Amino acid sequence: MTDSPRLHIHLETNKKLAAQRQIDGAIFHLRNMGLECAITLASAAERMLPHSEKEYIFSYLKKHEAYKSKQVNFNETITWLKHTSEPDGKIIFMFEAAITIARAMSKYAAVYDDAPSEWIEFLKSYWPEMPSEWHD
Repeated sequence: MTDSPRLHIHLETNKKLAAQRQIDGAIFHLRNMGLECAITLASAAERMLPHSEKEYIFSYLKKHEAYKSKQVNFNETITWLKHTSEPDGKIIFMFEAAITIARAMSKYAAVYDDAPSEWIEFLKSYWPEMPSEWHD
């Protein structure tokens, strides 16, 4: 029995590149209504990135009174997708997936002080009134 040449194909990567690919994959899935995949990939990218002293979307959300008082859980769908928890069914809105992707993008930008230009175009497509300081 011979080894398949495909068994030897591999990829060298790092956290920055992996996070970028996860975010790119999340955008692809969002555009194709794979909202579960989009949220899962974006949230994985957000969590795998190192801590940043710079502010990013989720750091602002965590300061919101409704979040601090547990009136709202910005991670509810993320948690539901990762764990065996009730209920079995859930409605997921495209906007929620877009926000999760934006969270990952903003943390990436905070950590690396950089972001692909395609991401800016993605953000503008959801938030046309996005402040110019976010993308200059």
